[in-house]
Amino acid sequence: MAIGERVWLTRHTVVAQALALADREGLEAVTIRRLADQLAVTPMGMYWHVKDRDELLAAMSDQLLADVIAARDPERPWHVRLRAMIVALLGVLRTHPCAPALLGSVDTGVGFTRVTEAALELLRQAGFTPQEALLIASMLLHGVVGLLVRRPAGDLDAEPYFAFGIDLLLAGVEAVAPGRTAGTADRA
Repeated sequence: MAIGERVWLTRHTVVAQALALADREGLEAVTIRRLADQLAVTPMGMYWHVKDRDELLAAMSDQLLADVIAARDPERPWHVRLRAMIVALLGVLRTHPCAPALLGSVDTGVGFTRVTEAALELLRQAGFTPQEALLIASMLLHGVVGLLVRRPAGDLDAEPYFAFGIDLLLAGVEAVAPGRTAGTADRA
């Protein structure tokens, strides 16, 4: 969509345009007035879809995280489902340059809450206490964000770098899981 091109305004359109703007120019560029200009509507027209910038940021976060818990097979072991979530989260972070800043700026949102609850449930299935599960989920989120934003410059190929980083993060979780098997704990 070209800037200033009139579109049928929906909440989804507003959020998608906000994500595109944040990916291009950074999260600080996302304002109600700026989006209204890009969508060729008045700022008041935006308030039918989001009441303020905080709600807009939460909606952006929700849209980013929608696919992180999609299609989980409850028959798969907890560590396989957790890996799928972490891989999906890394995919979102890699696709949207604004994602690390956005996820760091939003306290709650439906998507964030859903992803957090799903991760906590998987960790509880692994035998972790609720407090341990919360710490691990937080550390995994920071670890995945760290893989992306602290990626060393140079000749490292992206795919092996990210695959090894995810393996390392999840090996740590599996190694301390109360319900681990002997083969899982004794990786050398």
